[in-house]
Amino acid sequence: MSRGFFALFGGRPVVGRLLVEDDFAAANSVVLSHATWQRVFVSDRDIVGGTIRIGGEAVTVVGVLEQGFEPPQALVASSVDVWKPIDWSREDFDEVGYHILDVAGRMSPGATEADVQAELDALAARMAVL
Repeated sequence: MSRGFFALFGGRPVVGRLLVEDDFAAANSVVLSHATWQRVFVSDRDIVGGTIRIGGEAVTVVGVLEQGFEPPQALVASSVDVWKPIDWSREDFDEVGYHILDVAGRMSPGATEADVQAELDALAARMAVL
């Protein structure tokens, strides 16, 4: 997940906190879904600040999402157990044709679909030369 994701979709912590700027630099902090916190960690509040292993990697649990948090299913599977920052250092991100991200946003008050499309077209043109 990327910066601003929880703010965009109204995620709030029930225990601990959500991801902050420093978490994205190291990409070793996670937030648990409420269901995973209940099912796997038996609602133990002490898991916050603790270390768990995901795919062999040690990560620190910084918080637990409130029950009922549901981002748009068009962007995210409905059964996410653990939320982790995107690790931009992954080598496969540099491969031409490697696509894993969907983009979402909100329109500013007063913006039209034409305004948004023009901004997206300009962004896509800038990214195409990278």
